[in-house]
Amino acid sequence: MSAQGLPSVLAFERYDPTDASLDWLRERGVNVIFGNALWEMPFKRFTEDELIAKAHGCVALMGASGTRITRRVIQALPDLRYISKYGIGVDSIDIDAVTDCSFSLDLHVSTSGNLSTSCAAAPSNGSRGAVPAALAAIAALGLVAARRRRQG
Repeated sequence: MSAQGLPSVLAFERYDPTDASLDWLRERGVNVIFGNALWEMPFKRFTEDELIAKAHGCVALMGASGTRITRRVIQALPDLRYISKYGIGVDSIDIDAVTDCSFSLDLHVSTSGNLSTSCAAAPSNGSRGAVPAALAAIAALGLVAARRRRQG
């Protein structure tokens, strides 16, 4: 959460040069923390320490497959509830740590704007499809998590 009480999201590897989809989130009351832009050269991925520092207090991490989401990162971010990754596979995310964590944490992976989970779907709109798909996944996963809590 931000100092203003808004949920905070770190877009650790940004895909959309216009940042229009991140602006969409901000317009809806989300504190978006802008990470590194994939189109800026030389591109630099976050180290574990940098990611932990930048994502402190965030409820969600969104980005591509290059930055590693390790057990140490997950354990250092107790507010984290969602990881949304754009790309193929989950080799950059410690899946054992996701399933072992003591708090509710949902993982979502999308490829080419098509969600690979059964809880949501969002159309790709060209180069800007990745972030809207991730946002749709975060919203959908939040609804799924809320339903699970209510059911038991």
